[in-house]
Amino acid sequence: MKKYSLIFIVFVGIFMFYCCGNPAKNSNTLEIRLKVQADKNDRVDLYYTHSKDSVFSEERKMNQTVTAFKEESITFTLPKKNLSSFRIDLSNNPLQEEIRLIACTIVYNGKKVLIDPELLSIFFTINEYLQYDSNTGVFKISSIKGKKDPYITSKPLLIKRIEIDY
Repeated sequence: MKKYSLIFIVFVGIFMFYCCGNPAKNSNTLEIRLKVQADKNDRVDLYYTHSKDSVFSEERKMNQTVTAFKEESITFTLPKKNLSSFRIDLSNNPLQEEIRLIACTIVYNGKKVLIDPELLSIFFTINEYLQYDSNTGVFKISSIKGKKDPYITSKPLLIKRIEIDY
């Protein structure tokens, strides 16, 4: 009798898992995974907004550190609900001259969208402090009037793709 009870419990568990969905996969968060390489130690920041009226702020900011000369995989986990835009500050080190973006992947509910370096400018606006080489994935960082503020911002096309794909 114990054998049948155990088989029944296992069967119900498997049934519930497939019918109700994997709780880890049915998430309200979106992951942005970057693989980067920098010449100097640095920090990459990600800002996001929830509504079209929002502006980027310290309240909706997260960051990851990057070690010099090491290929780093960094992940930002942000709420997907009402996501309207996000901005990736590629460098906070004033001595950084370039940073290489090897890969950019967006993950939600087990689905992945890889943004190839050649297509990056279709999905992101690249600001005036950056010159981007789509063949190598290298961003050269420029100083304008003694200031550096290198970042890329998601375009509405990318947000629409996230809404459709996920």
